[in-house]
Amino acid sequence: MSFRTPTRPLIRLAVCLLLCGLATAAGARQPQQQDQSKKTADRIEKKTYEFKEAGKEMEYALFVSSGTCTG
Repeated sequence: MSFRTPTRPLIRLAVCLLLCGLATAAGARQPQQQDQSKKTADRIEKKTYEFKEAGKEMEYALFVSSGTCTG
């Protein structure tokens, strides 16, 4: 009785995993589309307002979108 290991399915699995890994790596290298004039962190404006009931000045952040809205 001989014990042969089924190498063909293992080779197919290895090739599939390799191709999936290469496809993932290629997708990760594509640059994301961003507004080149301002980065995301540059579009966050820190503001304050007076919270009269608490007697404090409160800080908040405002994100300014790079796109235009038409409504």
